[in-house]
Amino acid sequence: MAYSIFISYRRKNSTWFAGRLYDSLKNRFNGLEIFMDVDEIEGGEIFKQKIDKAINDCIVFLPVIDAEWATIKDEKTGKKRLFTKDDLIVFEIERAILQRKIIIPVLMENSNMPLPKELPASIKTFVDAHAIRLKHESWNRDIDKLIKNLSLHIKIHKKYQAFISAPMTAFNDSGKFKSTKNTVDQIIKFLKQHCKWERIYFSGNNIPNVKKPDPGDIGAAKDLAALRDSEHFIMLYPERITSSCLVEAGYALALQIPSVYFYKNEADLPYVLKKASIAFSFIRSYSYKNRVDLGDTIEILANSIYKD
Repeated sequence: MAYSIFISYRRKNSTWFAGRLYDSLKNRFNGLEIFMDVDEIEGGEIFKQKIDKAINDCIVFLPVIDAEWATIKDEKTGKKRLFTKDDLIVFEIERAILQRKIIIPVLMENSNMPLPKELPASIKTFVDAHAIRLKHESWNRDIDKLIKNLSLHIKIHKKYQAFISAPMTAFNDSGKFKSTKNTVDQIIKFLKQHCKWERIYFSGNNIPNVKKPDPGDIGAAKDLAALRDSEHFIMLYPERITSSCLVEAGYALALQIPSVYFYKNEADLPYVLKKASIAFSFIRSYSYKNRVDLGDTIEILANSIYKD
């Protein structure tokens, strides 16, 4: 089996951390294959063969470095485990170096990279790798940095292919609410038909009607988290109105997510968004008159930039 990532860690101090890292990466990206051994298997040639093959099949090697990673000692001999004959961590790093894998050390909380003098000669070059630190209080931000680094080497598929934003909760008029909802439904239909996308996020699906604009299962934090995990941002802005979709558009702009704005009147857009398609190559803006006109535009877009 081909793996995108191999996570190396010491069970004694960093099992929970490695597990959280694994879950964060798996939750963020669809189909990302990660090897992290969780079986309580004693060392041996069969187990090493399994590890060797997994490292050979991976693209990126992520060794988790905890505070005692370089100094931890064998309980029986009192010798540093890095210098014992059967230390699995040394074996894994040796294989990663030998197989010329991309190595990105992950520093656990306030731990530091070991010094060359603390390492066996066979893995001294390991310290030249650029490390990423993950801390509990800044976990999501730190994971974003790691993902940005990983994306240089791995084609990563985010949780959602598209995030649809529309001013659903801003309307007091049921007619405008229904019309906007129907237009978004049409956009989703076009995306599924022309782009073959199924992983589409639209929080408006949870809003039953204009009289109940804010059900308990949606909210800004949830929406922005979904936006961060989306490959594309699509905003429908039918008229000038104060809406959270403008905040979402700004967030997508800050994250440099490929975006498309659909509007009926360009003058209705805030100045920053009006000029965004001129200033940034990853943003496109289109005017539309009706749903048929909008569908034709999406079909053109699907043939040019949305096809995998």
